[in-house]
Amino acid sequence: MFDISVIVSVLLLGLASAISPGLLAIALALLSSKTHQKTKTMAFLLGGILTALLLVFIGLNIDDISASFSEFFNPTGMGTTILGILMVLFGVYSLIQKNENVKTDISVKPDYLRITLIGFLLNITNFDAVLLNFAAIREIDNAKLSLIPKSILILIADLFFISPVLIPLLVYMFYPEKSKKLLEPLGDTMRKYGRYIVAAIFIGFGLYILSRTGALHF
Repeated sequence: MFDISVIVSVLLLGLASAISPGLLAIALALLSSKTHQKTKTMAFLLGGILTALLLVFIGLNIDDISASFSEFFNPTGMGTTILGILMVLFGVYSLIQKNENVKTDISVKPDYLRITLIGFLLNITNFDAVLLNFAAIREIDNAKLSLIPKSILILIADLFFISPVLIPLLVYMFYPEKSKKLLEPLGDTMRKYGRYIVAAIFIGFGLYILSRTGALHF
């Protein structure tokens, strides 16, 4: 059955991984282009889905690569301690970094393979979201859940991960006329306050991991 602590962890990590103003800006740019708005955005979304699937594969199978990897990434292993330290460092970095303007000049031509590749590259190099999603997958795997609860929690984590592109696409598909009014305030809010939410979850969960590994004592 579900473990409440794992559910809370996955929801918090997923929420933080969803705060990606750059990906949201690109999704909005694609949806506001003159032609092939939905199909170009779907191709860009596919790049994010491929990234999420790769992270799931690595997160669930890293223990099976070798016995040393299994020990390294167990709940109290050195790999988990390093993950906790990285999360705290990323949290501090999120607080001090300046917001940058994101280039959204993806070709207006419907070169879907290129757009998918760009989506994959931008998602896989979105290091804070990748780290958060990987941490969520590791939490799920370490909880030793049965197949159905495990699958549901992985799906939730990955829906959060791709939500910066998925949500604008769904809004556009169901409310095409109102999508601009609905999505622009969301983008502004994420750009203004998103880094504070991300930093809080990064630092808080990083400290929690470190306390659990024994690196910190509260």
